[in-house]
Amino acid sequence: MRARLGLPGLRLVGSLTRGCDPRLPGWGPVPAVRELLARTGRTTGDLAAVELVEAFAAQVLAFTDALRLPDDDARLCADGGALALGHPWGASGAVSVVRLFSRLVRAEAPAGSLGLAAAAVGGGLGVAGLFEVVR
Repeated sequence: MRARLGLPGLRLVGSLTRGCDPRLPGWGPVPAVRELLARTGRTTGDLAAVELVEAFAAQVLAFTDALRLPDDDARLCADGGALALGHPWGASGAVSVVRLFSRLVRAEAPAGSLGLAAAAVGGGLGVAGLFEVVR
């Protein structure tokens, strides 16, 4: 429908859920992102935007360090993260994808630009989704 109407959008390239030690709250997105990027043949350098649903500020520092992203990387939660914008129970993943849409599609990023949405889930889980701009 989107293509038939000539509208831009995001295409899901891949997604992954991974578990980790539940005593490491917030760490789950790291193994999920690492494996997702490896499976899709991408690196963090290929990403135009990253949305991380962070539950606490230290999580962002651990995430950026583990993925070798600068702490001040402009691609990471450019409009603020979950702490700054709200962390709606049960909808954080959807909110992250909508933020990617706004940052990439509405900002007219070229087709093929990649965005990553990632979140920690209670009990030691992490989820990650890789999206591509389509026009």
